Amino acid sequence: MAYGVPLAEATAITILDWVISVLSIIVFGAVVYVVSPMPRGMGRIPQPPRRPPPGDRLHGLPRGAYREIRASIRRQRSDPAS
Repeated sequence: MAYGVPLAEATAITILDWVISVLSIIVFGAVVYVVSPMPRGMGRIPQPPRRPPPGDRLHGLPRGAYREIRASIRRQRSDPAS
């Protein structure tokens, strides 16, 4: 028994003190949140489009396919039969 206070009252005082502390932090935090200049509800800031790493993929085609397509087009242009 500290300070001559019975256990039941000491427990009630401790819990009440804890509740007041937690609620005051929540209220203070809410006030700071409302007053703060931080933008809210705007979503993410748009980023410029990222370029793919060189040689990885070109317009969704697998590696080497672009070269084959260009060679095929050159053959079609140079072939007078088609």
